[in-house]
Amino acid sequence: MKYWILEISKILAIPAIFILITIVILTRYIDINNQEISNVVLGVMLGVILGFSADLIKRGIDDLTKTQRLKKISLKLLEQDAENIYRNICLWDLFQKQDNIPKEDKVHIPPEIDLK
Repeated sequence: MKYWILEISKILAIPAIFILITIVILTRYIDINNQEISNVVLGVMLGVILGFSADLIKRGIDDLTKTQRLKKISLKLLEQDAENIYRNICLWDLFQKQDNIPKEDKVHIPPEIDLK
């Protein structure tokens, strides 16, 4: 849960800072005396900024979900590899302990892997 809160706050921080900086800059340069033009300019600029911020947030959330999906897939593949290695080591042990297998066949088996 802590990971999700931290990642979501990172996603939302950049657009929020961008919106705040833009609003501060726009209020300094907009002529308050001419209401009609200032409202049009402010509306257009805020619309563009909010659209851009929404796109940044959407991309951030998509990246976060892709990262989580990739972590789950990687963990599953590592589990399968660990099971295969364990299975191969057990088969190797069983094959070496069998007395009825000819020595010529045992020569073709690779040496024991020293795993901890």
